[in-house]
Amino acid sequence: MTTAGPERERHQPESHRRVYLRTLLWLAVLMGLKVAVVSAVMPRALTVGTLLVLMALKIYLIAAFFMHLRFERATLVYVALTPVILLIVLFFGVAPDFGAVFGR
Repeated sequence: MTTAGPERERHQPESHRRVYLRTLLWLAVLMGLKVAVVSAVMPRALTVGTLLVLMALKIYLIAAFFMHLRFERATLVYVALTPVILLIVLFFGVAPDFGAVFGR
């Protein structure tokens, strides 16, 4: 009987290396794209939006493959959404003080 999916990958160390190298290659490609986006002459909103999408892809790759959360969908969603929620809370916590100090 042959096993498929996660069980099969756990028992083949050479497939782990291949998966890690492929993931590392994709992370390098995404980093190169981020450098190219920052270097390109584009509207600021498009630059920021593109960088956010590339950042989300990198978060997914790191959490799914290096943190071994590929088969745990709920945990992967929590890992991706927690920083976003904290950023929103921080923004709305600091925005009133920023407006009071700089008069905007």
